Amino acid sequence: NKESVGIKVIALGIPTVVDTATIVNDTIEMMEEKLSDKTEDVGQIMGILSDLEYNEKHAFIKEILSPMYGESIVTPSYVDEIIDSLSSLLAESINRAVHPGYVNP
Repeated sequence: NKESVGIKVIALGIPTVVDTATIVNDTIEMMEEKLSDKTEDVGQIMGILSDLEYNEKHAFIKEILSPMYGESIVTPSYVDEIIDSLSSLLAESINRAVHPGYVNP
């Protein structure tokens, strides 16, 4: 911050983790989409989950997973590649924004 380095500082964060309930919830959403292509009985197959909104499903899944796994957060196996790619993109974007005419060599 300005007090420690003497200039204004901007911090940027790039999320690289996902909670387990989100992965399960997104998987259920994708299952519903795929099933709807194959049958009109998605509600019957998915049961009450089909009637819940995304946030309600997420809370329900979290409630089920928490006793077994707590607040599980996962990182993709290719996180290093993600960070490398995003850091390059971010650096390039900042350079172009603050240095008019900048061209990456």
